[in-house]
Amino acid sequence: MTFTIQADGYTADDGPIPLHIIDTDLDGNAVDTTAYIAADGTGTELSAGSYTASVAASPLMQDGSLYAVPDASHALRIPESDDEMPEEVTPDQPIALTKLDASAETDELIDAAYQAAIASGMDSGKASVYQQAAKQKRTDAEAAQQAAAQKAATEKAASDAHEAYSAFLSQFTDSYQWRDDKGVSLSECKFVVIDIDGDGVDELLLESTETSHADGYQQLLQYRNGAVSLLLRGSESFKIFKSGAVLNTFVATGGSNGWYYTIAKGTATKVAEYITEYDEEGTTPMKYHSFFDPGGMSWSNVISLKATGQEIDLDTYLATARKLADADITPETVQNTAENRQKLLG
Repeated sequence: MTFTIQADGYTADDGPIPLHIIDTDLDGNAVDTTAYIAADGTGTELSAGSYTASVAASPLMQDGSLYAVPDASHALRIPESDDEMPEEVTPDQPIALTKLDASAETDELIDAAYQAAIASGMDSGKASVYQQAAKQKRTDAEAAQQAAAQKAATEKAASDAHEAYSAFLSQFTDSYQWRDDKGVSLSECKFVVIDIDGDGVDELLLESTETSHADGYQQLLQYRNGAVSLLLRGSESFKIFKSGAVLNTFVATGGSNGWYYTIAKGTATKVAEYITEYDEEGTTPMKYHSFFDPGGMSWSNVISLKATGQEIDLDTYLATARKLADADITPETVQNTAENRQKLLG
């Protein structure tokens, strides 16, 4: 008996199709057997009788694909009389198989295809290779699905952030609380958006033209948990680096400070800092002279170097800071106008 196979991608290199055949022959003998149908449709011989056949499992495929097991059964009739016997006996309908999405290839389906291939006589080593290909194909498909879902979620969060920033910049036109005792007009501020931490969602860099040196000129805001919130207050202004680090500096009459922060999961974490004072005899002892920070700041004297809150030596500090201050990013802030909000935030 020769079957017609309709299965996209099915070749002679793949495992045979297991076909479960039941009923009785014309002598009344019960028939319950599994035939293994090759890509050319051959693979079974039956005595005269009428039978019902159904696909028992997907064939095991070289490329890791599997087919859905169809619900349809096939009626097979083998005539008893030689006069009725055609040259070639074919079923009433073809074996039609549709490929499964790889993510739907369960362990049970893969194991059934593997067991059928072994039962058909396929070499166990070859069958194991095909089995692993199916598992890898499923793993790859699941990873692709997860990546697509993450991409869609990130794109939505990015869009939501821009919408929230636009509403934020439009709302406080009279007085935005820059510090506890200092309000500024957002309509007089400048802004720019930049994805500092590389998570696909922009942060908002806000710059005030009305604040004093002591209040700082910039703030870094974020969109998190459905709201715009302050992430980091600039002591003066920020230097931003491709590594995702931010250097926050402050210069006073008696010295200066610099704090390196990294941003992740909505939190700014201080990872390194320096404290300098002008060298005056009889004041605080100076640890290092002619200090040049990798972030581009140069000072005469340093009294303290820290990483993650602990005092460290100069070499350790410089090694830490060099990794953070890899290359400057200089975002250009623009005036907070409706036109610029539309241009940068959509």
